[in-house]
Order: sequence, then structure tokens, then C-alpha cells
Amino acid sequence: MPDNSIDLIVTDPPYPVIGGGSNVNDDVGRPRGILKKNDGKIFKHNDLHISSWINQCYRVLNDKTHLYIM
Repeated sequence: MPDNSIDLIVTDPPYPVIGGGSNVNDDVGRPRGILKKNDGKIFKHNDLHISSWINQCYRVLNDKTHLYIM
């Protein structure tokens, strides 16, 4: 993708990707049969840290545009 070619990026990565989303009480109130975060992966590359892709977002964004990470 060319530099400065995007006007807006909106992304909602899985919580492990952004380095959060878990706490010491992960199992509290979990119904039986629901997977824990490490039991299975919903996404193929669920282990990417934000630092591995955030620079690419800024590279493709035009000047004075926005990046939203939910």
C-alpha cells in the first residue's frame, strides 16, 4: 500500500493484540464450555503486538487524518 494513501483507519483488534484485555479474574463467572483466551485462537495472528503494525498505519495515513484504535 502506498505511503499517504489513506484518510481514515478504524480498527478494533482482539485485546491480546493491543496488550490488554485480561486480568487475574479471567475465570470468574465464565460459563462452562467457554474457551479461555489461550485455549484456541479466533484469529490466525492473534499474537501480534501493536508495535508490530502501528508504524505501518501511520505510514499509509495522509497528513492531518485520523487513526482510531478501539
